[in-house]
Amino acid sequence: EDEIESLDDDIPNLQPICNKSNSEMSHVTEVVQFSQLLQYKAELDMAEWLMMMTGTQNDTLQGLGTKIAFALQKHYASWTLAIAASFYWRVAGDSRKALDCMWQSLENTPKDMQDILLINLASLLSSQNYFHEALEIAQIALSIGPDFIINHYVVANLHAALGDFETAASFYRSSLDLDPNFEPAITRLRVILCFLLFDDKKFAMSEILRNIL
Repeated sequence: EDEIESLDDDIPNLQPICNKSNSEMSHVTEVVQFSQLLQYKAELDMAEWLMMMTGTQNDTLQGLGTKIAFALQKHYASWTLAIAASFYWRVAGDSRKALDCMWQSLENTPKDMQDILLINLASLLSSQNYFHEALEIAQIALSIGPDFIINHYVVANLHAALGDFETAASFYRSSLDLDPNFEPAITRLRVILCFLLFDDKKFAMSEILRNIL
């Protein structure tokens, strides 16, 4: 946040550019292969996260993109700015460029913080309906950050999207072990436990969760 600066009104509009070429995670071959298959999809729900990361509430998307672009020019090795850039591209709808920024971020992300990047990568893949691949990445994130509630919650969501409601319920419970008042996990756990009682509704439940994840 403190790397994002206010700019003069006459500054030309820019967009953040990232370079994925030297990623240390090139062994995750599935993700590399999917980079050219990702669809253009504006994820407007990511706008709130973008504003939280940049510490701004009133900027337009273009204004935020320009600020991130200028900040990246000055602090190219900043992993947090690269993640902010990936959020920008997800809101803008260019999933491929969002992935490029995640790769760039990975080069400089501290080892003990890589779960933050990876859980965002899992979220991107999930938004593209690559649920199996997203789950693989989310499980890596969980192994790095077992005390981060969002890692448990995303793993739970992905199991639910794949129709494995029993496992999903166990991860919603582990989310609540970390924070008993985490309302999203409370709500989804209740819904899943209800539907688990009715086998004929499991397919419908799967479709519902796919639409809300």
